[in-house]
Amino acid sequence: MSKKWYQGLTPESIWREYVGNSVELFISFFHYESEPVTDISEMCCIYAKDICNGLSKPYSLEQLNYIAGLLESYIRDYIEKVGGYDKLKLYTREGVEAIEDEATRELFDTIEWYRNLKGY
Repeated sequence: MSKKWYQGLTPESIWREYVGNSVELFISFFHYESEPVTDISEMCCIYAKDICNGLSKPYSLEQLNYIAGLLESYIRDYIEKVGGYDKLKLYTREGVEAIEDEATRELFDTIEWYRNLKGY
């Protein structure tokens, strides 16, 4: 794989492949972290690092910044389309917690299904 593999990505492709949620949910998750993040650029840098770490191979600062820029571009374009940040329908803390609880339940259900399949 080329060192420049990431240059073929677009804001839409990176969002679809590595985020998949709405912009509102993405931002809301960061707002309700134990240490809240409200700056969109910082959110994108944190998430880009998670993406790069998940690839299980070395990455450069250039790659990290490029991916963060794509994420930020997607978010800012979306915000512009809806008419501004104040028009976003952000989730409440309770809404975010409910989504996280459901994801956790689904994960445990999958683990239990796999354990039953393997006879553990």
